[in-house]
Amino acid sequence: MLVDQQPSLISQVRKRYDLAGKQLFEDRNAWVALSEIFSSILNDPDLERAYIIVDALDECTTGLDLLLDHIIDISATRPRSKWVVSSRKWPMMQERLAIAVHNVPLSLELNKDAISAAVGAYIQHKIDNLAKLKRYDSKTQKTVADYLLSNARDTFSGSL
Repeated sequence: MLVDQQPSLISQVRKRYDLAGKQLFEDRNAWVALSEIFSSILNDPDLERAYIIVDALDECTTGLDLLLDHIIDISATRPRSKWVVSSRKWPMMQERLAIAVHNVPLSLELNKDAISAAVGAYIQHKIDNLAKLKRYDSKTQKTVADYLLSNARDTFSGSL
């Protein structure tokens, strides 16, 4: 998305891709290539500020340690980048991310009623838009809403 929003940054990707081709992203060295490209993008003087959002970090099944190290390194060495990282409260991740510069933890469990209300409002807004687009009747809207709300409860540990 950074490259999409600021096309001049594509040069950071092209430098490596032009040499290696699609293999750059296919073999065991893909993490090294991607992390170096990402770092070079964040170091590019044309990039004034970057907001990086990592959602559901706890769902990372491979390379979690590498990703955590990368987040910590970038947050410490590139002040123009700001990170928002979401995850379930796993002690290992909390400990690792606690050393990140300007770490401000926020526990959503403390605000579960507000989060549940926001999620419910967002789901309803999306259903309203979808209903207009697809011309859903009220029964279909209710079915979709009930399904999404019942599945959202497990995610946010609150009632909607």
